[in-house]
Amino acid sequence: MCEFKVYLRDSLSGDRLVAEEIVRVKRRGDKLILSDILGVRKVFNGFIDEVDVSKEHIRILDDPFLAKLAEVLGLYYGYLEGEGKDRLEEAVKELNDAFPRLIGEVKGS
Repeated sequence: MCEFKVYLRDSLSGDRLVAEEIVRVKRRGDKLILSDILGVRKVFNGFIDEVDVSKEHIRILDDPFLAKLAEVLGLYYGYLEGEGKDRLEEAVKELNDAFPRLIGEVKGS
């Protein structure tokens, strides 16, 4: 079986190992849920940037903009299931309003 090491990349510290022996990754709302061979779970915000089977690693990107975007995507998934249209519209407006600040945080300015 193929088990992965998972690295988290953020704008401050680069890549750092956050999990090993991961056999399953799934998105639930705004979270990535990683499960290891024993069924132990770790939860992260962010998005998968790379899956490399030959190196057996996964890289997750984590930064303020992606965290806000993940929140909106989580609400969108709920909306598709018939929940929270008003909250989705509000979150999209918040993302739009916060966009300049979040991009500034990512750039470090």
